[in-house]
Amino acid sequence: MRKTDSLRQQNAAILEVVTEFRGLLDPDQVVDNIPDIMGVMIGLSGKLKAHLAKGGKEIYPVLLACGDPKLAEVAASFQSEMDGLSTAFETYMDTWRSILAIEDDPDGFIRASEEILDALTHWINRENRELYTLADRL
Repeated sequence: MRKTDSLRQQNAAILEVVTEFRGLLDPDQVVDNIPDIMGVMIGLSGKLKAHLAKGGKEIYPVLLACGDPKLAEVAASFQSEMDGLSTAFETYMDTWRSILAIEDDPDGFIRASEEILDALTHWINRENRELYTLADRL
């Protein structure tokens, strides 16, 4: 069992929700899908917050203090990227939290959703491939 298995499982669960979310972003149906979208947004937010909290407690402190300057530098870079993504996600959630916001600008909502989902997917894939691979070697 790898040290990062539980974090990788959380990432897989987040990506499943991302896939579900993308399926609700059909421009012709997004307004009709708002109740489902709101549920998926809340679920994604909860999973992401839990993952960030777990990583913030279990992986980043260990990597930053591991004694390997290169690994600590990689971890610090990922942590900084994670902080920026977390802030961007919170802003996204604040902007699109209401049904009326989505109804008033469904195209803007779709663009913003695709943007944040792409960023999350990219970060999770890099985290799994790069950071967790290094962490598992410790």
